[in-house]
Amino acid sequence: MTDRATTGWTRYGQGTPDLPKPGGHSAITGDGGSIFLLSLNGTVHESNDAGDSWTTFGTVDSATSGWVSICLAYSGDLYALRRDGTVRASSSSSSSWSGHGDAGSGESWMAIAVDDDGNLYALRSDGTVTRASTSTTTWSSKGDAGDGNAWVDLAATDGDDHVYALRADRAISRSSAGTSTTWSSWATADGGDSWVALATDGTYVWALRNDGRVDRGTVATTPTWSTSHGDAGTDSGWEDIAVPIPEFPSLMLQALLTIALIQVVRRRVARRTTMNDDHSEPDDD
Repeated sequence: MTDRATTGWTRYGQGTPDLPKPGGHSAITGDGGSIFLLSLNGTVHESNDAGDSWTTFGTVDSATSGWVSICLAYSGDLYALRRDGTVRASSSSSSSWSGHGDAGSGESWMAIAVDDDGNLYALRSDGTVTRASTSTTTWSSKGDAGDGNAWVDLAATDGDDHVYALRADRAISRSSAGTSTTWSSWATADGGDSWVALATDGTYVWALRNDGRVDRGTVATTPTWSTSHGDAGTDSGWEDIAVPIPEFPSLMLQALLTIALIQVVRRRVARRTTMNDDHSEPDDD
């Protein structure tokens, strides 16, 4: 892999976090230096050597199930989302966590994202999106991403002043960053109904399917897609993709993207099993 346009994928690091049970990887985030891996049981692991070794960073909360998403702000603060809408924050990437409000009602919250202006966004599987800021714990409506009950991920960046929502059939909706509650269709469904994760750096949007297929679209009014943009692996357990915070000179950003595009780890099978055990409700992914 030589640049961010390549379609080749290699293993990123050899280390594997030792996950307490019940567990399984749930979500990943990073800034090009540190990588943070959230487990369903709320344990966060950290790697500072490209994934070769991992240490326990801390535990998000006393609730030991249902943690589904994590994001890293440009300030270094971490934010974690639980399936019931609970949001917790770690100031300046410390191992101490505190409450950051509740994204909303229901038991099917899927993803949390943050942009460089300090806007936090949370997505529920029915398309409901709510918003807070890194400086307040009050959450308010940011509208509805679209039809259906299979919305799975959010991506946000300061690069193009938009936030993106992914549905499992690879339909993508887009809204202006901040307080706007208006969403519009940005990319139509394509390639099955097992798309699980989304990432953007403001120039491209990457969509990940659970079999490892990665599609890349240009950030524009009408995106141009590279389909498929390589395959991260051969099994059907892939669940998350991340790129670092895009606040670096262009050459460094390109190199960091080369590394960070390998940060694809969330294991959907483990998450589905745990969520069913925890909530005894049908999977709405």
